[in-house]
Amino acid sequence: MMPKIMPCFRRDPWFPRTLRQRHTPHHHLWLNRKGSLTARLRSATHHFQVKILFQGRRKAFPDEARLLTAHSRARVWTREVLLCDGDHPLVFAHSVLPYNSLRGPWRKFTTLGNRPMGEKLFSTPSIHRGPLHFRKLPPIHPLRRSTQPYSSSVAPWARRSLFLDRTGPLLVTEIFLHLP
Repeated sequence: MMPKIMPCFRRDPWFPRTLRQRHTPHHHLWLNRKGSLTARLRSATHHFQVKILFQGRRKAFPDEARLLTAHSRARVWTREVLLCDGDHPLVFAHSVLPYNSLRGPWRKFTTLGNRPMGEKLFSTPSIHRGPLHFRKLPPIHPLRRSTQPYSSSVAPWARRSLFLDRTGPLLVTEIFLHLP
């Protein structure tokens, strides 16, 4: 069951479903798949790999702080990676976790190195995923600026969801740069 913090999605331009007329059927299949994106990418690529861009403490973006029920100036543990087919980036993944939640099952997520987070998320029974929410990222969005070296000028589709454990939430945002 999702906590009452989900209404924050309604204040932000994230939607509980994608608008089919705004993307191709191929995009629709990738965006709306509820299971592990890591597993799907592994099966669709020749040489799946994770490239770490950043891992450590940062200030949460305002919409993330609201979703994580953190103070707007709160520091969070952040991990940003590219999910690639060889050297070709497919997905930019941005994960944030309140620092006070770095215990229990979340502690192991800070030491993954270049292993995919999705494998741990979907294999830990105590972790449950909330609903997916979607949007196209405008040029002013901070995550869009982070993806610019890896994507075209077209606004990419992104999805995000909360993963919950008794110790707190983890917010994962996946930005689709290129599809296999």
